[in-house]
Amino acid sequence: MSYIARLSALRLLYTFVPSTKKAYFIAASWNDCCDAEFTDGASDAGGQIVVTGKGEPRFEEALLQAQERAPQSIAVKIGFDDAEARKIFAGSDFTLMPSSFEPCGLSQMYAQRFGSLPIGHRTGGLAETIVDGETGFLFDQASAPGFLGSLCRAFSTFGMKDRLDRMRRAAMAQAFNWRQSAKSYADIYRSSI
Repeated sequence: MSYIARLSALRLLYTFVPSTKKAYFIAASWNDCCDAEFTDGASDAGGQIVVTGKGEPRFEEALLQAQERAPQSIAVKIGFDDAEARKIFAGSDFTLMPSSFEPCGLSQMYAQRFGSLPIGHRTGGLAETIVDGETGFLFDQASAPGFLGSLCRAFSTFGMKDRLDRMRRAAMAQAFNWRQSAKSYADIYRSSI
């Protein structure tokens, strides 16, 4: 699995939602939403966050500070392990992609293949590969409130097993390969001669 250099971390978020008495596992690409509002909010809600990845020093430092504030619910391991990342995708229900911009993005495609529904900012490759409400969730405003709004939609869907299963099947059925693109290029070529 490869990552764009500015991608800051991959993490597993385990959160318990008291009102539903259910736990949720979330793999996340951590980029521009690495702030105290999110980490403290997840911790205050009873969540546990495990972060593993390597990225921009300012994000790594913010995550380490979050761990210091709430060591009982936030753990950070700076570094990246491909096998660990795949296990996180495979074991998660959702993958968080709060990027301000994302020219392509691979994590949401990997996540969908594993049945982990991506929650991403409606930008670039995320907007092109996530179908809102069908193969994942998109949010318009690149902000913690916009991001958390999508999390609430995802958690609501998690409580609707049939809908969640339909979305997972649709996400896993996505074809992220060159077949369709090659066919389109071949059609254009044939029509020009």
